[in-house]
Amino acid sequence: MRLVVPYFGDRPAYFPLVVRSMSENPDVSWLLLTDQPLPDAPPNVAVQLCSFDDLAKRIQGFFGFEISLERPYKLCDFRPAFGEIFAEELAGFDFWGHSDLDLIFGQIREHLPADAFETGGHGPHRYAWENGDVCEYRLEQGRLVRRTALLIHLQKRELRAPTIDVLAAERYWILPNGFGVQKRVTPWSVRAAWIPRGHELLPFHLRRAQRWHRRRATRRAAAAGLTTVQV
Repeated sequence: MRLVVPYFGDRPAYFPLVVRSMSENPDVSWLLLTDQPLPDAPPNVAVQLCSFDDLAKRIQGFFGFEISLERPYKLCDFRPAFGEIFAEELAGFDFWGHSDLDLIFGQIREHLPADAFETGGHGPHRYAWENGDVCEYRLEQGRLVRRTALLIHLQKRELRAPTIDVLAAERYWILPNGFGVQKRVTPWSVRAAWIPRGHELLPFHLRRAQRWHRRRATRRAAAAGLTTVQV
């Protein structure tokens, strides 16, 4: 299995944690196409240095019409074609896919069945990385329940850079705005995931206000017949 990851520009502050989670999946290969080197890359992460312009020209060569690819974010539009575009790099693999650098992986091969992705209810949840596993903790009738997952997606979150103790830890919490060393797991520590700390209160309420405005705008658009999105 090989996952293709084109990524150009500044990497997230938590990038070392992403690479570490990749290294804990030695039976999965990553192909990272990037304009920055990756010193000490794990054996299962192949780094192919190139510029974004060079990659855009390569992709254009697979189409008989002019494509729209002015900035790296638009690479997402071409993911379905990666199997053809990177056929040379994918030769010899049974499966291929695409990935990104805002993901912290658990044990991928253990979580390919569909039932690994069922929703665990609306109660307090807390997430962690523990010795190579991404896991979720939740409470069911006051009882602590743990399950593992394939990955956790940190999409567009502004997270503080991990501290030295987190980088060295075998177990750490994945928090709304950063990371923290996991010292113990208790029902209270899971409930506390819903309680923002002092320096997180403003971002917490700002996100709630933004979600409220987006939902109101969507409802108004739906009432006007401008969209089919349901909220």
